Amino acid sequence: MPETWSVETETDGEWRTLLNGSRDYMHVLLELDGQTHFRIVGDSGKESYLKINEVFVFGDGDLPDWVQRWEPTPEKADLLLLVAHPDDELLFLGGTIPYYAGEMGKAVQVAYLVPTMPYRRLELLDGLWLCGVRNYPILGHFPDQFQLTLKGMYAQKGWSRESVYRFVAETYRACRPDVVVTQDVNGEYGHGAHRAAADAAQAAIALAADENDQEKMTHSEPWQVKKLYLHLYEQNPVKMDWRKPLAAFGGQTAFDLASRAFECHISQQRTDYHVEDFGPYDNSKFGLAYSAVGEDVQKDDFFENLE
Repeated sequence: MPETWSVETETDGEWRTLLNGSRDYMHVLLELDGQTHFRIVGDSGKESYLKINEVFVFGDGDLPDWVQRWEPTPEKADLLLLVAHPDDELLFLGGTIPYYAGEMGKAVQVAYLVPTMPYRRLELLDGLWLCGVRNYPILGHFPDQFQLTLKGMYAQKGWSRESVYRFVAETYRACRPDVVVTQDVNGEYGHGAHRAAADAAQAAIALAADENDQEKMTHSEPWQVKKLYLHLYEQNPVKMDWRKPLAAFGGQTAFDLASRAFECHISQQRTDYHVEDFGPYDNSKFGLAYSAVGEDVQKDDFFENLE
C-alpha cells in the first residue's frame, strides 16, 4: 500500500483529484460519478509502492454480490472470532462465520494475530465476504513464527506475552463483543501461535474489563465479554451442527460455505489442510471456557442465555 493515493480526472488538459484513497482497506469500491477517463496515482514514499492486483469497472445498475463494500469495525459486535492466521477461522472454527453472520444476521468481527503476506490478506477478504462478513477484519502486527510451545512462542521476537494480551484486550474494547470464539489451548496440531490466541483470549477478558488498567490502551472504555468458547475445549462441551441447510445461502450448509471460503485461500490449496467437522481437529467441537451468564444447557448455540 502506498503512503497516499488518489483517483484523478482530466479537465481541459489538467488533472484534478476526484477521490482520495485510503490505506484502511485492500479491497476498495470507489464511486466515480460517471467519469470514464481517470487515472490512479500513488505517492509511494521511500518504502512502499502502489501495486494493483485487479481492477473492475462497472456501469449503471446493481453491482454483483461479489463486489466487496467493506465497513469499519462495528461499535458493538455480537461475535468476535479471534484466530492466529488467515484460514484458521475456517479450518478450526468451521461454519461459525456463515451461520452467525450470514444466516443469523449477527454483527461478526474477525481478528487475526498474524497478518502474513499481502496476497494472503486478499484471499482472506474473499473468504470472509463469501461467508457474509461485512466488517473489515482487524489485523494484528505479530510476525509469522512457529513454535510448538506457548512459552517458546512468547519468547519469539515481537511476541511478548504482554503485547499479545494488550492487542486482544484492545480488540475486545474496540468491537465490544458479547461472545468470543477462538482456537484450541493445545494449538490444534500444536502451533504456538494458535496456543497464544487461546491463552490471550482468556487473559484479556479481565484486562479489557478492568477500569483501572488504562495504560497503553487506545480504547479506554472497559468492556466485559459475556462468553468465551475454545475449539476442542473439553470442559462444558458444545457440539455445533454445521450441516443444516441455510436459507440465507440458498440451502447450502455452513460447512459448504466454510469449504468454499477455504478455496478462496488459493495459496493454501497445496497443503494438507481441509475443512473437517470430524477427526482430531473437528471444527464443530468447542467448550465454554468462560461465562458471565451461566452454563449452557442446550449446548448447540454460542448465544445461549444471551437471547
